[in-house]
Amino acid sequence: MENLLLFNNGGSLLKSGGGASLLYDAEIEYLQSDGNAYIDLGLPCSYFSPADTDFELKFIVTENRTQIICGAGDDQCQFPIVNSCLRFDWTGYIWSLSNTLSIGTLYSIVQNNGQLSCNNTSISFTRSYYTNDNFYLFAQQNSNGAVDVNTIFTGKIVSFIVKDKNTNNIRKNYVPVRKGQVGYLYETVSGQLLGNNGSGAFIIGSDKT
Repeated sequence: MENLLLFNNGGSLLKSGGGASLLYDAEIEYLQSDGNAYIDLGLPCSYFSPADTDFELKFIVTENRTQIICGAGDDQCQFPIVNSCLRFDWTGYIWSLSNTLSIGTLYSIVQNNGQLSCNNTSISFTRSYYTNDNFYLFAQQNSNGAVDVNTIFTGKIVSFIVKDKNTNNIRKNYVPVRKGQVGYLYETVSGQLLGNNGSGAFIIGSDKT
C-alpha cells in the first residue's frame, strides 16, 4: 500500500499505510529542552489521573536548579525538582518523591495502582487529577495560562508511556524522535508527531541503533 500523508483537525501529521517513514527519520535516545522549548500534549491533566491510568516517565537531570518536569495548571498537578529533590505538588499539597537526584542518572516517575514513586520513595495517591488544563512536558502553565520559562525542565526526557489502569493496554506511548535535526515526540498509538510549543529548540540525543 502506498504511504499517505494525513492530517487531523489540528493539523498534526498522522501516519498511514506503509508506516512511519514519512513522519520522522530516527528514534533518538532523548529529547532535551534548551530552556525555552516544551510540549503541550493536548490532553487535560485529568486524562492521566491515577483513577484511570498508570504511567512511567523516564528522565535525566542535567543541572541543579528549580525546574518542572511536567504538569498542568498553576500548582494543581506538577512534578517539580526543588533543591535537587523531586516533588509532587497537587492543589496546595506537597509530597517528596525522591532523595537528592544525581546529575546524569536515569530516573523514573512511576504511577502504578494508586501509588506514585521515584527513586525508591513512594506515596499512596488515588485522588483524581481534576484540572482540565492541558498536561505539558518540560513545563507547566501559570495561573494566567502562560509558561514560566525560568522553571522549564532542561534535563532529558527518555520516554513516557501511559497505560489503562484496568486493562493494562497502552493508551499513549511518547517516543523521542528527530526529523532532520529537529526533535519531536512521536506518539505511537495515534501516530502523531508532537513538536515544540515554545520559542526555543530541543537538543536531540544520538540515534537509537
